[in-house]
Amino acid sequence: MKSTKEAERKSPNYVPATGADKGREAGAVSQMTDHRQEIIHIQQQQEIIQHSPRVVQLNILQQAANAHTLPLLYRRQQQESVRTNDEVKVEQKAEKLATGDFRQPGGSPVSRDLNLPSPTYTTPQLRHTTIQGGVLQAKWYMLNGTPIWINAGDMVPPGAVDFSTAFYQNPALIHPGGAQEERYDAAGVKSSKAVVKGPDTDQDLAKRSKKAGKSVRKRAKSSSVRELEAGTRLLASVSKKMEAIAGDTLGKNHPAKVRKLHKAKTIGQDKYRRITKSKDELVRNAGAREFFNAMNESEGGNAPPTPPATRLALSDLREQGLRLASSARAETRGIVHPSTIGGQVDGQQHVTSWKNNWPELQGRTSAHSYNDRARAENAMELLEQLLQGSANRPEILILSWVLRSITGTLEQMAAPLSAKNVTNWNPAFHEQQRRQRETIKLMAELIAESLEIRRPTGHQGFTDPFRAQTAPTSPRRMDKNDTLADYKHRIHTLITTIGIFDQPTYPNRGILATVRSNIQQLNPNDIDDEANLNTYYGQIYQWFMNNLSHIQRPRTTVAPHLAAGANGQRLPALRQFFAECGQMAAHNALVLDPAIGRPDNDASLNALGPLANNISEDDIRAILVSQGAAHIPVIGNLHQMQTLRQMVDIADHSVNTPIGATAALDAEADLVANNQGPADRAGLTTLNDFRRGATNSFVGVVNTTSHRDASERGFHWIAFRATRSAQGAAPPAITIEYLDSLEGNHTYTQLFTSLRTAL
Repeated sequence: MKSTKEAERKSPNYVPATGADKGREAGAVSQMTDHRQEIIHIQQQQEIIQHSPRVVQLNILQQAANAHTLPLLYRRQQQESVRTNDEVKVEQKAEKLATGDFRQPGGSPVSRDLNLPSPTYTTPQLRHTTIQGGVLQAKWYMLNGTPIWINAGDMVPPGAVDFSTAFYQNPALIHPGGAQEERYDAAGVKSSKAVVKGPDTDQDLAKRSKKAGKSVRKRAKSSSVRELEAGTRLLASVSKKMEAIAGDTLGKNHPAKVRKLHKAKTIGQDKYRRITKSKDELVRNAGAREFFNAMNESEGGNAPPTPPATRLALSDLREQGLRLASSARAETRGIVHPSTIGGQVDGQQHVTSWKNNWPELQGRTSAHSYNDRARAENAMELLEQLLQGSANRPEILILSWVLRSITGTLEQMAAPLSAKNVTNWNPAFHEQQRRQRETIKLMAELIAESLEIRRPTGHQGFTDPFRAQTAPTSPRRMDKNDTLADYKHRIHTLITTIGIFDQPTYPNRGILATVRSNIQQLNPNDIDDEANLNTYYGQIYQWFMNNLSHIQRPRTTVAPHLAAGANGQRLPALRQFFAECGQMAAHNALVLDPAIGRPDNDASLNALGPLANNISEDDIRAILVSQGAAHIPVIGNLHQMQTLRQMVDIADHSVNTPIGATAALDAEADLVANNQGPADRAGLTTLNDFRRGATNSFVGVVNTTSHRDASERGFHWIAFRATRSAQGAAPPAITIEYLDSLEGNHTYTQLFTSLRTAL
């Protein structure tokens, strides 16, 4: 009879239980939040992955010493109901892991140090990325041509640069026959050139994949069992979420199918591809087969025998790596390439998509094979480069390889057909292809999050250009209806703004009448007119800046709410016209702060700066510092604020405590590494004083989406005043008053709930 531990290990959803290792073991065990967390499946052509008020937070099992919550996934249900995961036992196990109920087979709790230091990030570029909970994470850097993986809290060596650019999108579509390449720059400008050298042949790619697989196995073999188990847990947790994103594209029982393939001595010719039939595997079949076969081979010769425990851990690591790679699948119809007839490109089509009820383009040559090999070669080049860094762990190498395969798909094999700078083939298919591409982008975002690589923010319109992106994926591309609704709203907003500006006492009003007339000529049902609308916005903004000294802003209307209520008490504020809310929030904070007492009028607002659009957190802080108000905190990321506040707390109060002076010095070093200067520290100290009870009121500036995941964070800022109720109240209530320069009724219940919790 097999042991309990052996039986558990053979479960398709096995995730090894290990203890903490103070940052050496990557990943995290997910901590349950106030939101209900669900694992969902996306029904094929029914569930559209995109942002909406319907929020579903996926639970992730990511192992490490502390707790971490992975990103929120915003989804809208289009046609039919969302089918939730029915793996009851798996979900029960997830609950236990998330609440810290770890038990070894014998019943004894696995030791966990839940009081490890909070995470730190050692590069200024990461100041505004998501830091949630207490995940202990590291970051890619390149030092003298060698990639290195620096643990959280460790100082970045001089000369080391952020290596996440290796995962950036740089679109390059190769035409049939490999004769021509189309590239798209960051502005969406397309250029074409002849291809000098094509990608490796299948045979060459297979050899490189086999060599890389052997190298990864060798590195894994030199790791401790605990390190291997930690890596396996990370791969398993990400794989499980990948399966949830892929949904019905993977079919049923994907973990069991992978286990069956893993147990075979070697992976046969098409066995990897056929785990899920008639779908495009983003990690190419030939390369994946050779890589994982090599991971299963012994070194032979005079190599010392592998200890049984290590051999078992290596096997688990390989299985979960295979599961991750296989879960990166997409509908074939979403993976399109140029097709040629008579030397002319005349369409876009997947080479096998005609088998799925899409008519074949007869007599044409497809660029599928050429682009597919280019995608695989780029991913292999990255893996080979990462293998140069001796500190790069096996699971990180596998995650990076899969991520590069996914971004390669977005770059070369899934250009958004609705984009205005991409040739307009098969318009009726554009919306379906957009949905399928959004699924692939979500996979890339998930893996990028596990590697602490920047992810995109914001939104794109349905027809926005295809362009290079400084992130593994591009921002969410809205569907045509959403884009059209946004377009109509912008038309209405600009006409309303012109009406406010059209006052008898204002000069140069002729341009207002001209632009109003031009706007009325726009077709509100044709988003191709958006370029003209952008021009008109620019003209009105320029008029506004030229006549700033004459303009008197109206005040926002407010709804009656109690300051102690969930949505706080809104106070009348000067109204914004464009996207100048950052400077206005700084002004409003100075108005709210009794220690400053700034007059609330246009002259005071205009004196603070040029009213630039969409200014950053640092810009807002600089305005406050210039007015002697460094003590006013600026919160762009609520989770990051909590982490940094804790560092300041340790640095300021730990010297004479059992934690000791060493912890205080470490915290100081972490603050320096996170580019926290005196102005940053002053705002964090204000938050600490309030939290400790030293003060009962403070004023701050907060991004209205600071409580959300980085990919959902917007640019709107408001000023608020938080006040704790009188001593003796049980429990003490925190009232919130705020000034919002944006006209209209806006609900900030979730933001204020998160803010009160943090305080």
